[in-house]
Amino acid sequence: MSNVIEPILNPVRYRSLYEDKNMLDNFFMTQFAEKITPLTLLRNINGIFYTGLFKHVDKEKAGGIIKSGMTERLISKASIDENSGRSIYFWQKDGDVYKEVKTKLELSVETLLCLYPNGNYILQEVVKQSEWMSYFCPTSVNTLRIHMYRSVKDNKPHLVNAVLRMGRNGSLVDNSHAGGAFCGIRKDGSLGDFVLDQSAVKQTIFNGIDFSKEHFVVPEWDKIEEFCNKVMLSIPHMRNLALDVMINVNGEPRIIEYNTDKFALYFYQLTTSSVFDEYTDEVIEYCCQHKDEATRIFVTF
Repeated sequence: MSNVIEPILNPVRYRSLYEDKNMLDNFFMTQFAEKITPLTLLRNINGIFYTGLFKHVDKEKAGGIIKSGMTERLISKASIDENSGRSIYFWQKDGDVYKEVKTKLELSVETLLCLYPNGNYILQEVVKQSEWMSYFCPTSVNTLRIHMYRSVKDNKPHLVNAVLRMGRNGSLVDNSHAGGAFCGIRKDGSLGDFVLDQSAVKQTIFNGIDFSKEHFVVPEWDKIEEFCNKVMLSIPHMRNLALDVMINVNGEPRIIEYNTDKFALYFYQLTTSSVFDEYTDEVIEYCCQHKDEATRIFVTF
């Protein structure tokens, strides 16, 4: 997958721009009339500060934006070269300031420069999730990890696989690396009857929920699939994406981020089906025909 399929379906030369979390809003404007990402307060792109609307500001004004924050909780994360929840910090409103929930560091421009010395980060509001999503873990924003594939035959987007990722009670993130679990989602939007952790340990009970006895269906699954199709059409150079989708308090799907590589294939292989399911043969055929394009770029000093 990493050495052959990904470089062919998702050419390396296009990835760096599409992977930059600060750029996502620009890509989605072609398919969506409304904003589908969390509200962004501040961006740092290549060491330069911008507002959420991409207006350039100096360091002093950036500090003012932080102080004027009105939401209860914020999240900061690296906008490039970040995965598995690393370099993520949560900030809780405490009077007139925000404090990091674990270290109690006070949020400021100087603090962000220390946490992200190379720049390239984003500061956003923490979106409140729906009651249905919160049921699985109320302390983390739980997400649907959805595998989208744009067919090499007809260029139409297809939702191939999906899992529900949930944090362990008390955790702020839903990553399996941080003790969370994942559960397969069937084609009709219903959940499987077991969950797994990062080590593929199978469980029927997680966070006090017995998945073997309770029946769950993702609300408005058809609407979510339509949403994901439009996201896929917004990224024209990529044929294979892993979307992280949350459902907000109004029941609307919202995109947190997506991956163009480093796919957690085991999510699907352990829960629902093979990675490309009914599209496996066409992917194999296409990659065999384009195997010369399976190149990676390495820079050595």
